[in-house]
Amino acid sequence: CADTSADFIVTVNPQPTVLTSPVTACGTADLTAPAVTTGSTGGLTFTYFTDAGATITLATPAAVTTSGTYYIVGDDGACTDTASVAVTVTPQPSEVTTAGGPLSFCAGGSVLLSETSATGATYRWQTGGVDNGTTTASYSANTSGTYRVIIENGVCADTSADFIVTVNPQPTV
Repeated sequence: CADTSADFIVTVNPQPTVLTSPVTACGTADLTAPAVTTGSTGGLTFTYFTDAGATITLATPAAVTTSGTYYIVGDDGACTDTASVAVTVTPQPSEVTTAGGPLSFCAGGSVLLSETSATGATYRWQTGGVDNGTTTASYSANTSGTYRVIIENGVCADTSADFIVTVNPQPTV
């Protein structure tokens, strides 16, 4: 006697590919941004992890505040692929800009505006929203106008509050 066996249908699903680009961000990195996984197999559902074994879920993948290596798993419903992504988060510079005197004074006077808290930063002072060429931590304002400083630490920038300086004409007796 002969017996025919049942047919077996074997399906081999293509392996999806997760490709990542390094992320450099100011203050907070968003690993869910499409640019992070550009070039990956289309239609994947992504999950985010803090370990290579993909066992510790990253709680806030859209708001990563710590530099390091993270892992993204792409799932097409049948197969998965895992890729690492290098994340560099630069802290937002904090600024404390102070005026060393009154912002309103008579012609011939000045007020020293100073930035005191940004370590390792570069400075760009502006008058009326236009860079005025001063790149030090302090600026001596002696004309009427709106002054501010932009503090940069390579990736991030912060802008101080505006200082409105008024130079009053010298009275004549």
